[in-house]
Order: sequence, then C-alpha cells, then structure tokens
Amino acid sequence: MHQLNDVEYVGSITPALSGVSPRFGTVTGGTEITFSGTGFSDDISKYTIIIDGIECPVSAATTETVTCTTGSRPGLRDSTLEINIDGVGTVSNRGILFRYVSTWSDDTTWEVSLHQWKEKPSTFLED
Repeated sequence: MHQLNDVEYVGSITPALSGVSPRFGTVTGGTEITFSGTGFSDDISKYTIIIDGIECPVSAATTETVTCTTGSRPGLRDSTLEINIDGVGTVSNRGILFRYVSTWSDDTTWEVSLHQWKEKPSTFLED
C-alpha cells in the first residue's frame, strides 16, 4: 500500500494567474493568448498549458506573462485550464479561464459561409 504525503499550499511561492487576454477565442484555434501573473518562468520549455484538454503550445514567456496559441477544439466540453511549470508546479488559476466560443457570424458555426448562403439561400433551406 502506498502512503500519501501531505501537500502544503504556500501562496507566496505558488505561481498564480491574475489575467488572460483575450478571454475568448474561436473553436477553430489559432488564438494567441497571453496569461499574466506572478511566479512564472521565462523558460518556454518548462511550460505545459492545457485548455479544455487541448495543448496550447507556448511561444513566449517572462516572469510575469506566458503566451500560447490555441489548437482547435472539437465538440462541446467543460472549460478547463491547466498551466504547469516544470520544476515549479501548477499555476493557481484562481478561477480565471479562457473560453472557446463560436460566434454567430463565424462560418464554422453554420458550416456554410455567409457568401455561399447569399448566393443560393434556397439551397440551404431545403430538406
């Protein structure tokens, strides 16, 4: 049987998130996101960022910010955010999340472009 060890949370040494910009991005991916906070590393190779179960590759980092670019997110999922810094630990996200969205005007929302619909609207209304 394995013995469980106690884990102690020490706020002064735990990396913590204070903001995310932008807060929303398209489900097709390609949104560059910058997370800001304290206790970050400036070494991009130390980061693993997972948003809604999808890796977000890191392109830049300072001790106060980290930037990554989203991948596409198929289907509906609960919004989650995990930022891990190798050798430091998991960043406390303090309830701050990035959310994937589909805007009404986005072609991917309707699987047809507005241009196509305007050209032949009756085609898309038939059963």
